[in-house]
This record gives sequence, C-alpha cells and structure tokens, in this order.
Amino acid sequence: MEYQDITPFTVGSYFVAGWFPTTSLYVGLDKETLEKVVLKASDLRHVVNPNENALDMSKVILEREKSLMDKLDHKYICPAIEVVKGEEDDVDFLVMPYLSNTTLNDWLVHDAKQVKFLYLGHVAEALEHAHSREIMHGDIKPTNIAVNGHGTLFDWGNGYELSRPWVVGDYGRGTYNFMSPEQVSIMQPTPEQDVFGFCVTAYVMLTTHFPYRATARGSDFRQFDARGQELEGTGDFAKLCIKGLNIDPAKRPCISLLKEACYEAATQ
Repeated sequence: MEYQDITPFTVGSYFVAGWFPTTSLYVGLDKETLEKVVLKASDLRHVVNPNENALDMSKVILEREKSLMDKLDHKYICPAIEVVKGEEDDVDFLVMPYLSNTTLNDWLVHDAKQVKFLYLGHVAEALEHAHSREIMHGDIKPTNIAVNGHGTLFDWGNGYELSRPWVVGDYGRGTYNFMSPEQVSIMQPTPEQDVFGFCVTAYVMLTTHFPYRATARGSDFRQFDARGQELEGTGDFAKLCIKGLNIDPAKRPCISLLKEACYEAATQ
C-alpha cells in the first residue's frame, strides 16, 4: 500500500509528510538521523462522538501497545521507538521504524508458494517468541505483516498480556474474518486464538479465499468449508492448518509445529 504526500507537520523530533490512506499511520523522518519512521496516531475512528474520556482511552491503548512491544525482542517483530505528544489536536503518536510499503496481502495473487511459506514461517516464529513471553497479538492478518525481504509482524494494538487478570470487555477487538469463534464471543484471550488467525491467514494466502462459505457478524457460527486438498503439496502443513481452524481451541496445534511445517514447505 502506497502512502500519500500530505501537508508536512512536526511531531516531537519527527518531520511528518506522508499518510497511509484509511489508516492511522503516518510516514516521517527523524530530523536528527534522517531515518524513515512510521507514526501511529491514537485512533478515535471507532468511537462515536468522542469525548475527553474516549481520547484518554485511545492514548492508554497506544501506551499499552508500546508496553507490549517493549517486552518483545525478535527479528521478525517490529519494535517500538517511543510515544511522542502531538502538538495539535491532543493526539499521541507511537513511533516505529519504517519497514516497507508492501504487506503480505500484496502477495495474495502471486504463485510463489515457497516464498509465501517462508514469510509465514517468519510470522509463526514471531508468534512463538511472543507466546513464550505470554503475549498474544490478537489481529493476525496479511495486512499486519510487512514484507521487506522477510515477514515482519506489526500492529500490536489488539495485543494482550496473558498474565494480566482477565476482565470481560477488556479485550475482544480484531478483524472479524480472521478472529477465532471464542475471540468473537469476547472470551478470555489465549495463544490458540492467534493460531486460528494465523491459519486463516495462511489458508487465504495459499488459496486466495477464506476457509468458510459464509460468516455471520456478531456470531461465533461459521459454515466452514476448509478443504485440505486445496493445500496439496505442502507436506504436513495442510493437516496442521485444517486442525488450526478447529472451533475447539484445545484441538489446535501449537504455533511451533506450524512454524516447522511452514519452513519445511518453503524448501519443497
């Protein structure tokens, strides 16, 4: 996805001159190092008639995202640099390195399955690291995976620290078509929810369509139509991917097995 030039403005020590349309992401330069960065604005698009409390909550979510990213240290995970205060409109910005204007979604129509498996393996490895730190991503999808020679997982705004006490309503956001049934139902976050999202992402990337015939927004019911034969020639991955789409989270494989299967398929 290409960013658009905008009227330049300054945020802290950053010169901002670009914007990714329909997102809260901006592109800028560090005025000291001249390194390219991405700035994520505290986002109020999901709030109806935003007020001061809503604005404060959007800032809390941004700070929480940075806190999660600071607990992660992996070559396939986008790091956070800092949160800076905007000079106008009382908006905060999370600053991150600029990775690429290409995401895995841009590879959807490519036939290079080996390359897709390599990038998926990178994402699985990133999730393996996050889960070992008791952190789930919560919004696995192709547009949250930057492609710059490898697959890098970003956008931890829906992430959750699993050691936190679970409070109903404290979590449940995400992208519906990639969410597990229990995440749609706003149940306690688990690593298995990331496994489901990863398997939906992989299935879409390899077949160009979702693994179900229909969806019902607001319900955890889906008419699954995942056919393993569509994944023929992918070794153990096909079987593991179908298991990862099971509505019972206890029957889904761990992300480590999916990682190994992706890397194996990338060499076939």
